This record gives sequence, structure tokens and C-alpha cells, in this order.
Amino acid sequence: MKAGIHMPLIQSIFHELDLLRTFPSNTKISTSDLLGTALVNIYYEIFRENPTMEQRKDSSFAQNILIYINENYNKKITLKLLSEHFHISADYISHEFRKIYGISPLEFREKYKK
Repeated sequence: MKAGIHMPLIQSIFHELDLLRTFPSNTKISTSDLLGTALVNIYYEIFRENPTMEQRKDSSFAQNILIYINENYNKKITLKLLSEHFHISADYISHEFRKIYGISPLEFREKYKK
């Protein structure tokens, strides 16, 4: 899926997140959270605008996983961790996330963490 007109903003946000890692400050965490939330909203809009997504029902469960991944982008995320956090089997998480977004949760994290 292509970011289209959102690409410069996405790149800018990731650049800022990368810079924040080097700053020792108390506001680093809250600023990172705000930027992560902005990314979640952008990704959600990209996925929502995708014509193939119009045929699928929205899943708040899959969106919650997307938000969790973006809020914890700097942590090592595994299907087991997601399964324990959401109290749902790893297979179901992977299947539902892929059904909604066309990519597994771990592939999403790897693709967009850079």
C-alpha cells in the first residue's frame, strides 16, 4: 500500500522520532506519544482510503493492535506479546490484522519502524 500524499509527513515524523531518541529530556516520551498517535491516524486514513478496504468491515480490534504497535514502536514486539496483551491467540491476531490491513502485524512494524 502506498502512502501517497502522506509520505513526506510520515518521513518527517519518523525523522523527528529518531532525533528524539538522542535527547535526554522529560518531554521526550510525551512528544513521542503525540507523534506516534499522529502516525496511527495517518496510517488509518491510508488504510481506510484504500479501495480494497472499502469491501471489508472495520475492525476496532485490528485498529487497537495498529495503535499498540505504533505506540510501542521502539520495543521488540512479537505475536506472543500481542497475544498476551490482548488476550487473544497469536494466530487470530495475525489473521485478522492481515485481513483488515493486508499485512501481518510484525511485517507492519518492520516496514514502518524505520
